[in-house]
Amino acid sequence: MQQLHRSSRYCSGKFGRPCTATRPADTPHLIISRTWWWFITVFLVVAFARPATASEVAIHVVDQNTGKPVTNAAVCLGTSAESGQFGRVFTSRAGIATFSQVPNTPLLLTVSKPRFKGYERTLNAGDYNRVIQIRLADGVLGPICRITEPPTTPAKTGRTGLHVKRFLINGGKPRTQSRQVTLSSRVSGNPTHYRVSERSDFASAKWQPYEKQTVFQLSGPGGRKTIYFQVRRHKEIDGAELQSTSPVVSARISLVSG
Repeated sequence: MQQLHRSSRYCSGKFGRPCTATRPADTPHLIISRTWWWFITVFLVVAFARPATASEVAIHVVDQNTGKPVTNAAVCLGTSAESGQFGRVFTSRAGIATFSQVPNTPLLLTVSKPRFKGYERTLNAGDYNRVIQIRLADGVLGPICRITEPPTTPAKTGRTGLHVKRFLINGGKPRTQSRQVTLSSRVSGNPTHYRVSERSDFASAKWQPYEKQTVFQLSGPGGRKTIYFQVRRHKEIDGAELQSTSPVVSARISLVSG
């Protein structure tokens, strides 16, 4: 195509109107420059808009005077606008509260319990995937982590991301003649272990490496059986155990004689 050059010539259009006959020769270069600028802008936005890596953190709360663990201390992890955005939990008997699947970005940590002075600090990138010890001093003032539920059962985790999406016995069949059944599950959140039992409290049930499919021996005699199932994500950091557990799910099957 012949390149057009600058010109001040005019032509007569269909209705006799003057019109520009030519276009500046450098206009295509201007278009290319804008195209590259748009490409670079999009590239930078995509490159720097990646979500922060999900992390875990354990908070170990102790009494500043005695050094003993503080049970049922309220621990919040969030932002200045929403202090519990990533979890509001109570410490366990060991004084530990863990949070999983939280962004590796600055977040606000708040710890409080009656009789102690409330504590607050910002967690930075270097504070994640480790255990942070918080020493509470005697007092009545300071920040407060507000949790509406009573601390009857100390919470183990904040936001875990663990969820059992499907749990089936023998593929969902309603009955079986064999005490040995096949359990299958589909779980989100990268579990490391599972436990299963015919008791809802999982008495004597041990954590085992997670498998999508496993076998289980039903108890006798026959009748309607309920099997409870739970998964966890477990790791050790700085000598302390970080454990996130899923809600308990269950399924039923009838054991019948042949």
